[in-house]
Amino acid sequence: MAEEAGSPPDPSAPSILVMIPTYNDFELLGDIVKSIRAELPNSTVLVINDGSDEPIFRNDIGDECLLVGLKMNMGLGLCMHVAFDHFLRYDYDVLARVDSDGQHPVGSLTKLVQPILQGKASYVVGCRSNRNESRSMRAYLARFVRGYMAFIVSTVTRGWSPEDITSGFIAADRKTVQHLNRQYLERYPEPQMSLAVGRQKLPVESIEIEQLDRAHGVSTITVGQALRFLYRFNINVLAVLMQKGTTR
Repeated sequence: MAEEAGSPPDPSAPSILVMIPTYNDFELLGDIVKSIRAELPNSTVLVINDGSDEPIFRNDIGDECLLVGLKMNMGLGLCMHVAFDHFLRYDYDVLARVDSDGQHPVGSLTKLVQPILQGKASYVVGCRSNRNESRSMRAYLARFVRGYMAFIVSTVTRGWSPEDITSGFIAADRKTVQHLNRQYLERYPEPQMSLAVGRQKLPVESIEIEQLDRAHGVSTITVGQALRFLYRFNINVLAVLMQKGTTR
C-alpha cells in the first residue's frame, strides 16, 4: 500500500474527507477532483486505487490529494475500510464518497453533507430519481435485485433504512464510521452498510439526485456476480438476524 501524502484541513473548521475509489477508471479523476475542490473547498480528497492495471500518477490528480494504491483488486468493502481508518485516525467530521466513473453528481455534495453538518442525520444517501429508467434485460434484473434487497433491509430494520440502499453516493458522521468500521464489508457493501446503520437506529436521511450517464468504463457487475452478490447478501442478513438486538 502506498504511503499517504498531504494533511487534513484546518481542524478548527468542519473537516470533510471525500473518498474516490477507482478500478481502471482514470480518465475523469483529475476533473472529478477539481470539481470536488470547487464544491467543497475545505475538503480533503482521498483517491484509492483498487489494484488497477496501471498506476495512478500524482500529477494526474493534484499534489493536494491523498493517494493510496492497493496491490490487487480487493473490492469496495476494503476501500471503505481504508477510508474509515484514515478518517478516524485524523479525526474528520464527515466522510463522503464519490465514484470515479462520472455518475455521481459532484454538484450535490454540499447538499449531501449538509444534514450531517447541521446535526440532523448521521448517514445520508443520494437517492437516484432515475435509477429505474433503463429497459434492458440487465436493467430489469438489477431492479429485481435492488427491490428484493430494499424490501429485506426495510423489513429487518423496521423501516429504518434509506430508500435507495445500493447508492454509493453517501455521507457519514464519525459515529456511523466507527460503527461501519467494525463490520466486515463485502466487495459491494452499500446494502450491508444500510442494514448496519438501520439496525443501529442511527439517524438516516435521503436526498434526491439524478445519476449522470457513465462517462467512462462499464459496470463491473456481471449477471453471475449479481447472483453471487445476492447470495452473500442473504447470508449477511441471516448473520445479522442471529445477533441479539442492536448494539450501541
